[in-house]
Order: sequence, then C-alpha cells, then structure tokens
Amino acid sequence: MPHTVIHLAVADRTYEMLGSSVIKNAPLFFSGNLAPDAIHARKGYQRADKKRTHLCEGGISLYGFGYPEKSDLFNQRLSLFIDEYCNTHSEYRDLYLGYAAHLLTDEIYSLEVCKSLEEHLKCSGTELHGAELRKNIVDNIDNIKEYDDFFTNYHDTINSMIPGYPFKQNIVDVLEAVWDYEVPNYVTADEINRSKRWVINRYSSRILSDMAIACKPYRKRSFRPLIEFVDLAANSIILRLNLALQQ
Repeated sequence: MPHTVIHLAVADRTYEMLGSSVIKNAPLFFSGNLAPDAIHARKGYQRADKKRTHLCEGGISLYGFGYPEKSDLFNQRLSLFIDEYCNTHSEYRDLYLGYAAHLLTDEIYSLEVCKSLEEHLKCSGTELHGAELRKNIVDNIDNIKEYDDFFTNYHDTINSMIPGYPFKQNIVDVLEAVWDYEVPNYVTADEINRSKRWVINRYSSRILSDMAIACKPYRKRSFRPLIEFVDLAANSIILRLNLALQQ
C-alpha cells in the first residue's frame, strides 16, 4: 500500500483542488487520511483489525482486482461509510472525508500496480489472458516470486520519489493542529493520537526538507511518476466523493 507520505501528498493535492469551501477543516481532513492505519497502534494488533478499518473483511484482497464481486463489495461498504459518516453536518465530517480518501487511495494504488503487473506479464509472453490472468495475479501474489519482486520494485520506485514532492501545506503544522478525535467503531482517539505523533516525529524533518528541495526546478523530472499518481488519485477521489455525497 502507499507510503504514509504518499497519503499525505494525495490529501494535499485533494485539498488544493477542492479548496476550503468544501473541506472546511483541513487539519481534520489531513488527520483523517492517517486514521485507517492508526490501527497499528492498537494493543494486541492483528491483521484482521486492519482488514476491518480498511473495509476489507470477508476475503477482499487487492481491492477486488480480478474478482469484480469483491470490488463491488468494497465499494458498497465505502458508500455506506460515506453515507453514515460523511453525509452529515457533524463537526468531524472532514475527518471522515479524509478517512474515505485514504481508503480510495489504497484502492487506486492497488489497482494501478496490479494493472502494471498485468501488462508486464502480457509483454513477457504469459499464456494467461484477461480475467484468467487477473485472478491468477490475486490468487498467487504471495506465492510467485516474480509477482512479489514486481510489487517490491513498484513500491520502491514510487517511494524513492517522495523527496522533492511539492507540498502546498505545511504538513507538520496541519497535523499538529487537532488532537483527541476518533472514528467510532473503527479507531479510537488514543490510537489515532499515538499513530499521528509517531508520524510527526518520524517524518517532520523529512517533509520540511523535501518541501525546500521541491523549490529547485532540476528535481521536478525525478518524481514525475509520483506526481502523476497523486493527480490520478486526487481526481478520482474528488469524483467519487462528489458522487457519493450527492446521493
């Protein structure tokens, strides 16, 4: 799944595109983007806990790539989440929008890397095609070394481009602005607090230095694929949230 800083970059771009007229509380929105992964701070954390916070219980793997019925199930759950949490006048609405944006970023990232792997296998002369090939990818992602190597290289390539990303917001200040909130039934305030503090402590100096590096024009080509992914994710998030919020 995307690096934490990639989630923040997508949040930054989404906020830039939507503006304060739509997202009225930027600190809640950015913090919501971290909330699904805050489950890692839970005492006695198990993989099933993350499946729940990411709406992927019931065998949803790679967000349904290769299995349309699983994709439909995830998107049904996401629509219900948005309807219950975001389609309200709650003071925490932007927190929940950020939470939904995180899940959509994970889905988009997963589908993009799977599509890239599918194209790679086709070019390599694999005998499987179409739906058969996509199901094979999902079923064997943990068993075929070539698939694992492809995912690792994809993640490493994208993550290596994080230095230099041109954030518009001061991410550290935004994350520091609000504390002590929860996403009921998913993550507690304590889990989010501890997770966010870990992110701030780990990445604050890197994010700030990266923002300075981004001002140098010669860096821009080096992270073009990351910017392309961030733009793809932000545009898709805005489209899907707008559709869900209008229902």
